[in-house]
Amino acid sequence: MPKDFPDWVTYRLEFEGARHFWKDKIIQRFGDGPESLESFFTLLDEYLDPKPKLVARILSMRSSDGKKLDNSPKELISYNDVNPGLFLVSNSDRSARHTFFPSLTALEAPERSRIADVETIDHAAYDRWTSNLPDYWTYD
Repeated sequence: MPKDFPDWVTYRLEFEGARHFWKDKIIQRFGDGPESLESFFTLLDEYLDPKPKLVARILSMRSSDGKKLDNSPKELISYNDVNPGLFLVSNSDRSARHTFFPSLTALEAPERSRIADVETIDHAAYDRWTSNLPDYWTYD
C-alpha cells in the first residue's frame, strides 16, 4: 500500500488527528462487511487517479520569530469541495506526493512556520480552511 494512503483515507473520511491504520478507519466508518471492502476500492481508485484543485499559492513563509524562511513557492491543493483538509506541494518537486494537513491551523501550528504571503485562487475553499482560526493567525 502506498505510504501516504492513510493520509488520503483520513482526508476522504474526514477523520481529524486519528492515527489508526487505514483499514481501521474504513471499518470504523462502514462496518466490518462488504460495504467496507467496496469503500476501500473506491478510495483506492480516487487515490490512484486524483483530480487536484489549486486553492492557493504560498509565496513566502516566516518562522515563529519572524525570520523569512524558504521562499520556494508551494501550492495548497484540495481534491473536492466537501472534505476539510489540504495538501501542500512544493512547486520545485512536482513529482512528490502531497503532504496532508487537516487544516491551515495544523499547517501553521505554533511550533511551525507561518504563511507570510499567499495568493488565493479559490476563495470559497480557502475561506473554508480559514474559518475558526486561532488568535495566533496573522499576516505580516
